[in-house]
Amino acid sequence: MAPNEINIGVLVRETEQDLSIVECFSTKNACKITSVCGLKGMFNQALKAFLDTLDNYTLADVIQDHHRPQLVRLLQIA
Repeated sequence: MAPNEINIGVLVRETEQDLSIVECFSTKNACKITSVCGLKGMFNQALKAFLDTLDNYTLADVIQDHHRPQLVRLLQIA
């Protein structure tokens, strides 16, 4: 698959095991105020905006040609 075909938003969703940015997103939620807290909706909206932004980019945007030699060196790949 070519770098311009690899969407960063999809990549993050498929590789990150836990996108629970706050405890109430987790299946292990023990927060006492979850049922009355107004933050969950705000954090959910923020997470959606974060992922929506990443959906606008591909791996080609990350590995720009002029940075490729430095990336290869830093990642120790050949």
